[in-house]
Amino acid sequence: MRLLTLAAAAVLAVAGVGAWIVESEPDFYLRTRYPLEYEHIIRGHAANYELDAALLAAVVYAESRFDPMARSDAGAVGLMQLLPETAKGIALRTGGDRFVVADLVDPEINVRYGAWYLDHLRDRYGQMRLVLAAYHAGQGNV
Repeated sequence: MRLLTLAAAAVLAVAGVGAWIVESEPDFYLRTRYPLEYEHIIRGHAANYELDAALLAAVVYAESRFDPMARSDAGAVGLMQLLPETAKGIALRTGGDRFVVADLVDPEINVRYGAWYLDHLRDRYGQMRLVLAAYHAGQGNV
């Protein structure tokens, strides 16, 4: 049945019919498959920077799979995989003067800095696809 629905959606898309076919899965399934950890932190900082909370959660999931201790080979740290140099710049721009790299494993600080950075990139690039590309691959690559 799902294959039939996908095939029908493809035919409608090719035909130019603007129809959306949505299959819903039980809420418990989605929450098990895609757990939303640190929800209160994500929602709070999304609201502070007028970001979509689902987008912010998706960035956290893509970057660290909700692991606050995550570290990349490039040196990025925490939930939103911020480079220490980037985080130090964010701290200075937002009034902080006592930044240490260990702060980045604190989910509250990491998501706050990451949300600020997404907002900053949105101001710079305007289009969310460019914002996300700059966030993930670096501004020099966009």
